Formats: sequence, structure tokens, C-alpha cells
Amino acid sequence: MAYRIAAVDVHKKMPAIVVSDVEVEGEFQFERRKFGAAPGEMHVLADLPGQREVEDG
Repeated sequence: MAYRIAAVDVHKKMPAIVVSDVEVEGEFQFERRKFGAAPGEMHVLADLPGQREVEDG
């Protein structure tokens, strides 16, 4: 059963997010993105887990 997880690394000038497709017995696939600290970029970062269908755990 595959599922998606996300981790957010918050820095003052460059927040980042990693979204991973996880398979129970398989390989991981990662999407890494870095953002600036501007409000518009923070909104994109905040919306990304929902867009990638990350499960709320």
C-alpha cells in the first residue's frame, strides 16, 4: 500500500518541503522544493501537501 508523507524544514530565509511517495516494500520517491520567505511563496508551500494528496496522520 503506497502513501505520501511530507516534511517541512522552516528557516528564516529559505523554507523547504519534501514530499515522499512511500511504498511499504519498495523504493521511496522524493520531491524537494525550496521557497523564499515572501508571503506568496509561503502560501504555495502551505498548499503543496494538499495538492500532492499527503495523508494527515
